[in-house]
Amino acid sequence: MVNKISIIAIKDNLKQYMDERKPYSRYTSYDYCFNYFHSFLESNKIKMLTSDKNLKLSCLHLGFYLASWGMYRGSGWLLQTSVKIFEPLIGNISNLEESYWKIDVDSYSNKNNIHLLIEISEIIKHSFQKVNPDFIPSDTLVTKIMTGIFGSVPAYDNYFNIGLFSKQSCTFSKDSLDFIIKFYESYRKTIDSFKIYTLDYDTSRITDNLYSKAKIIDMVCWIEGYNNVNEIKDKLGKTDKSITKKDIQNIKKYI
Repeated sequence: MVNKISIIAIKDNLKQYMDERKPYSRYTSYDYCFNYFHSFLESNKIKMLTSDKNLKLSCLHLGFYLASWGMYRGSGWLLQTSVKIFEPLIGNISNLEESYWKIDVDSYSNKNNIHLLIEISEIIKHSFQKVNPDFIPSDTLVTKIMTGIFGSVPAYDNYFNIGLFSKQSCTFSKDSLDFIIKFYESYRKTIDSFKIYTLDYDTSRITDNLYSKAKIIDMVCWIEGYNNVNEIKDKLGKTDKSITKKDIQNIKKYI
């Protein structure tokens, strides 16, 4: 079941997120990554992502964004790799047609776009498995890549999942994308009213690139989940590590 979030909370959550977005903050790693990949789309040179001049830079942009967004924590396989691991992925996305790059939540109602999103997720998984057949990329990793490169879906991490679905894990699938459509349709007017531009790396000024609706939903629900978890911790006197799945399942009881 999708969480119901008040319009006031949506606005407050976005403000809370954006107050932390500064040129040197980790949140802005998204802007720099998205700007980089989007520049190839704008110039109709997507295939140039893998040129001798650009391939290393493409891998570095994606790798640092993922590191900044927590994907190199813990003891997982990704932590043991270099950014060269992304070469097959960059090669595969550079061959995608423009239609794959232009999907946003307001076009999820087109069933073909849902199919394309699922296809992209499989391409990402297979790109990693080309290097390590035993590696099973998590939906969190896959969707964070899709967020950073395309801006087409929210990132399915714990806080987002708690904020939108009231649970820590959620499978990236047609069903979960349908839930996101329902959330968007419920708050379309409010979500569409926000025009947030990315920050430029060189100047620290805003660019012409707008945050996608998927990215806005990501921020709203991530902050919602983050705040909810902190409220549970305060009420139960618990730390991050001591919060249980049962606590999350009973989240509505505590907030």
